[in-house]
Parts: sequence; C-alpha cells; structure tokens
Amino acid sequence: MPTIAQDRPLESVREEIIDRLIMNYGHGHLSLEAFERRLEQAYESKQHTQLSELVADLDLDVDKAYIDKKRDDFGVMCNAESSSDTCLLYTSDAADD
Repeated sequence: MPTIAQDRPLESVREEIIDRLIMNYGHGHLSLEAFERRLEQAYESKQHTQLSELVADLDLDVDKAYIDKKRDDFGVMCNAESSSDTCLLYTSDAADD
C-alpha cells in the first residue's frame, strides 16, 4: 500500500510537486506566469495539502525517463552503510572532477 502524502516528509512531497510542475510546463500545459507562481507557492508551502493543490488540475505525471535523467544529472553518492543524512548530492559536472 503506498504511503499517503501527509505521512511523508514535506520536502520529499515538495520535490515531487516541483517535478510535476516542471514536466507540465515543459510540455506546454502551463504558461510561464502560472509556472512561476505555482513554483513560488510550492517553495513557500508549509502543508502537504497546499502542495497537492498546486498540481491537482495538471494531467502529466513525472515519468521514468524524467526521473532517470534527473538522477543522471543530479545523482546521489552514498554507500550502503550510510544514512540519508550523509549522502551527497552532486551534479554531473562535479562528478567529472
């Protein structure tokens, strides 16, 4: 059974909502003004329900190709023993150094 949004960390839900906004803007389902307004609201939201309302009327969900591309561009470096607090976010440019 999937975890309901209210039981998940707010930042995790926020990231998913922002990804959906990006996906829908990138496919022409949102104007630039609507995208910028909703993005600002997403960063300012303090509740799960506020975040969910920002994408309630949008049809596109984030697909596997988007997630894979995001992971390739902004990966997470962890070892199996580390907790999520010790994982490092890197960009593909930083990984090349």
